[in-house]
Amino acid sequence: MSHPGAGAVVTANASMQAAAPPTTRRAAQHAGVPAGVTAGAVCVLVLVCASLAFAIFRPVQVLPLLHPAPPVTLLGADGAPIALARLGGTIVVFQVSALRCAPPCADGHEALRAVQQRLAAASRPVPVRLVTVVLDGDGRPQALGARRTALGADSRWWQLATGDATQLKNIVGAGFGVYYTQDRDGRIAFDPATILVDERGIVRADYRTAALSGGLLWRDIGLVAREAVSRGAGRMLYGAAHLFLCYPRSALNIGG
Repeated sequence: MSHPGAGAVVTANASMQAAAPPTTRRAAQHAGVPAGVTAGAVCVLVLVCASLAFAIFRPVQVLPLLHPAPPVTLLGADGAPIALARLGGTIVVFQVSALRCAPPCADGHEALRAVQQRLAAASRPVPVRLVTVVLDGDGRPQALGARRTALGADSRWWQLATGDATQLKNIVGAGFGVYYTQDRDGRIAFDPATILVDERGIVRADYRTAALSGGLLWRDIGLVAREAVSRGAGRMLYGAAHLFLCYPRSALNIGG
C-alpha cells in the first residue's frame, strides 16, 4: 500500500533536479565534493602559477635589503661635514681608500669616475652622491685636496671624506665590516669595498672588489633610484619583487 503523499514528494524531487543547473548536477556526481572547494582549488592554482611566473620572468628587479648603514658622520676635504642623516632622500655610494696604502693599493675608483661621467651626461638630475672615505686623511686637508684633483672628483657628485681613528673604526670597520690596518710606516692595507646605500639608509649592495665595473654600479644605482620613486600600485609591485627575491643575477655574487 503506498504512503499518502509519496507521489507528491517524488514529483517535487524530480522537479528540483530538473531545475538545478547542469554544473551543479555534475559537481554533485563527483563523490559529493562541494562546488566551492573546486573553485577554491582553481584560485589557489592560479595564484601559484602567477607567483611562479613573477619569480621566473621577473618583470621588476630589485637589489636585496641587506642591513641598515651605520650613522656616518665625516668631514669633507673642504672641512664641511658629511652626514648620512642629512642626505635623506639621496642614494650614497661609499668607497674605502687611503692616501698612503700598502700594495696592491687598489680601491676601485675607476668605477666612481665612470658613474660621475654618467651623472654629468644625464638629461635630468639623479639623486646620488659618491663619497670616497679616506682612512688616513685626518688632519691632512691639503693631501685630500690633491687626491681629489688627481681623481677628477667633481664636488657636485663626488666628495672625499675622512675622520679620526675612532670614527673610522666605528663606521668603516664595525659599521660596514671592512678590514683595514696600518703598518709601522703608516701605510694602510685595506680590503677594497664599495657600498651602495639607498635613500632610506639601507645597504643595498656591497662590492668587495677593486675591479668593480662602472656599468654594473650605474645599473644598480638605477634599480634603487626607480624603486625610490615608485608609488601606489608600483610600490606594491616592488614589494612583491622583494618577496620573490627578484634580484639581478650578478647581485647574487656580490659581497665578500
